[in-house]
Amino acid sequence: MPSISATLVPASCSGCYRSSAPIVAPSARKMNPRSGRRPGAVQSTPGWRQGEMVCLCEREIGFDGGEIGFPAVDGCRAIVLVTGGGLIGYHLNGNLSDTKRDAFAHFINTHAHGNPKRSLYAASRQGGNGPIRTIFHDELKALAQKLAYTGTIYWADLSNVPGSAYVHFQDVGHYTCAITARTWNDPVDNVPGNRQAYAVANRAIANGAAPAQMYSSVDPAGLRAVYPTTV
Repeated sequence: MPSISATLVPASCSGCYRSSAPIVAPSARKMNPRSGRRPGAVQSTPGWRQGEMVCLCEREIGFDGGEIGFPAVDGCRAIVLVTGGGLIGYHLNGNLSDTKRDAFAHFINTHAHGNPKRSLYAASRQGGNGPIRTIFHDELKALAQKLAYTGTIYWADLSNVPGSAYVHFQDVGHYTCAITARTWNDPVDNVPGNRQAYAVANRAIANGAAPAQMYSSVDPAGLRAVYPTTV
């Protein structure tokens, strides 16, 4: 895999946890992983309920049976492996080092729903049609090799999303994903009601220490379909 220069790949996204507001535990109601959101349409909020869902910030790895959200994606890559049991995601910031790749592979290989591996996705605002996209694609191929995954790899270009993006992956039959995205609105999205104390169930940190808090819900209003291409 080509070496990745810090001048090419941003060290991180715009940042998930910039607020110093106190942590407030949200309602225990969980977003319905089969909410029936229609790809391509502007999502509205009437069916949305604040509650626990898997949202992965920088360095976080996690599993959910139906959906995963990635707050504040810019130069980061939102990576999702679809398995026979659901979705395993990784919010990669900076380059995909051996340590990060091994951590993601370990989470998948030791998780009860880590197999069978069916589809591999990644999304980012950076890359376009230039040399960074080639580097990112090579990262995914190296990751697939590490996972012994030989299926299709998909790339979702988020460069048309103004500013930092919120990206949402919805499981489709444990075979593929529907991807939607919108601009990440920090004053609205990064609020205490969307966060709670960090919990380790179905989560891991690829490198460094775990954060004190995690996102448990993000309003899906404004999400629009993103159609990936094959790598």
